[in-house]
Amino acid sequence: MKTFLLIAVIWITSICHVSAGTPHSRVQAPVWKDPGVDVGIVNTPTALFTEPDAGSAKISALNPQDWTILVSRKETTGWLHVIGLSSGRQGWAKSNRLTVRYTLHPNKGVDLPSEQTGTDAPPVLNVKNDMDKTLYLHIDGEPEIHIDPHAQLRVSVNPGVTTFNASAPNDLPAFGNRIFVAGNSYHWRFWDRGHERGQGKHVLSPALKAEAEQLQRDISTESANLKIEKQLILAEWDTMCAESDRLNAEEKDLEAERPTRAAKDPEASVDFDKRVNAHNDQRHAYHAKYIEHVDRIRAYNTRSDALATKEHRLYEIAHTVNGY
Repeated sequence: MKTFLLIAVIWITSICHVSAGTPHSRVQAPVWKDPGVDVGIVNTPTALFTEPDAGSAKISALNPQDWTILVSRKETTGWLHVIGLSSGRQGWAKSNRLTVRYTLHPNKGVDLPSEQTGTDAPPVLNVKNDMDKTLYLHIDGEPEIHIDPHAQLRVSVNPGVTTFNASAPNDLPAFGNRIFVAGNSYHWRFWDRGHERGQGKHVLSPALKAEAEQLQRDISTESANLKIEKQLILAEWDTMCAESDRLNAEEKDLEAERPTRAAKDPEASVDFDKRVNAHNDQRHAYHAKYIEHVDRIRAYNTRSDALATKEHRLYEIAHTVNGY
């Protein structure tokens, strides 16, 4: 397993002379090797806290020369969001206790293989930890998730653009930024040799991110609305079927009664004609409702087509950004 250790810059002056008149020897310190992540090197004894507050719980001690990996370059009231390299835990450290070195060559983002589930269920991230140590998974806005050695976990993820990372003791964290799409299952596997890193191909531009987020909001809202509309249409259809059955039965009774009414007195015939006219009015009203119902179905189908277009566009963005 590859562990990055800090090599202090030390000038060593020889105290021995090889021969009279030989100048003091000097050993050149190794050149800093960029690890591909932003590093905060502890310069004063401190601790990793659960919150950007010294009164919050301590996660672990941080000693001089320990490494922390920055989750974000942005400070929060003098604190930095970091991951302790030796512990693999994510927390907060005072920025004035760290000597920060920003990477000039960031590691490529994680690429997660995915497959469609054939449903509209929320996205699922399947994480498999084949390492001999605990894996810590961090999804933006969610509590830290612990995955035991040689264990597997299914995690539900909110649809949309999400940042995430995973870390383990004495191994550099792996970071990712992904568009998670409903109805998809994603896979992430870790080995003893370290994180299996993806080959991200494209940068998520602000404009593309904004479009994807708006599409996801529209899709979520319209999917919920269409689900309700479909239920209303089906309920309306059941009501109309019941009304159609009633009208058909009533018409059958009137037709059976018609021959007998011809021989009855004129007053009874007038009453029968009124009932027939009322039945016909109900038939006309039913026909008007049927036309409205068909129009409602057409409008539903049009909205469904528009939703499918937005979903297709979101897939296009996801394929472009995530490189699959």
